[in-house]
Amino acid sequence: MIYNDIDNIGTMNEAEKAHFFENIYPTAEQISDYLRDATILFSYNRARSGAPARSYENEIIYLDTDRHYYEWRASGKNEFDSGSWSIHDRFMISNFRGTRKYQRVQVFCRHDKYLLPQYQTDNCRIADGLVRLLSRGYDQVYEYRKGNAFGISEGTELPFIIPRDSTASFESFLALYRSSTK
Repeated sequence: MIYNDIDNIGTMNEAEKAHFFENIYPTAEQISDYLRDATILFSYNRARSGAPARSYENEIIYLDTDRHYYEWRASGKNEFDSGSWSIHDRFMISNFRGTRKYQRVQVFCRHDKYLLPQYQTDNCRIADGLVRLLSRGYDQVYEYRKGNAFGISEGTELPFIIPRDSTASFESFLALYRSSTK
């Protein structure tokens, strides 16, 4: 069971809290359909606010039909990560301005193949929407496409280096992919 005391969330204004309280959460089937055989691109600026240097984290994640994920991200060279994902049904009680709401929610978890089990606990979150399932909450570019846009699997390496000096898009990565596989 999850208890969600929305009144005490300090990072939201009143309108955001009310919207959060009224949220209708996706079902396990909706989440599975969205993630199964999908490629997601993230691009966000990692520099601290006011810092002159820009350092971008650009990532490509492919989620296959068997609940595995394969992730490449830029760090001078391409870094690879893989694992599996799961969905768990939970009962949540939310409290906002003296009103209680009872509902079932889905908890989405990523299980990193290379992390020890004791470090996996922070990889779960309430699935409060489909788009934000893999988001890190930063101001970011988020692009989604059905299918395996880059031919990604655990045994493959991307044929191009993911850039980290600017924000990325699917089109820019697809252009790099096409030019490197000719």
